[in-house]
Amino acid sequence: SVICIMLRSFPVELEEPYIPPKDEAPDPDAPAAGSPFRRNMTVTMVTARINTGRRHQIRRHLKGLGHNIVGDTSYGKGRINAALRANYCLPRLFLHAHQLHFRHPLSAELLKLKDPLSSDLSEFVRRLPCAPEQLQPLLREQ
Repeated sequence: SVICIMLRSFPVELEEPYIPPKDEAPDPDAPAAGSPFRRNMTVTMVTARINTGRRHQIRRHLKGLGHNIVGDTSYGKGRINAALRANYCLPRLFLHAHQLHFRHPLSAELLKLKDPLSSDLSEFVRRLPCAPEQLQPLLREQ
């Protein structure tokens, strides 16, 4: 199972090509297909605790809840990921193990490892106009 705790939600404005809705009559007031289209979305930062460590566990659980991880090409939203790449230089899947706790297999000593965000994900967060202050301690210094 996965336990997720919401850190903070914040708005992100995306500019992407407009794609008219399928199966609907054309709207004369809608922008032309392919023209730049601005929309707002909410991004939520979460912390997750994994109990079993199964493959793609966090990604599958969050997708099942309708909360895809940004940059996820397997379980995510392609148009949103493309817009985040174009607008804010999202380099890849935004999934990071900030802390790992486990027992050493030989000594049984509890090991606690911490790692700040990689420089590419730190740069993406810095480019977001409304990134929450809670993320600042996670960022790697430039």
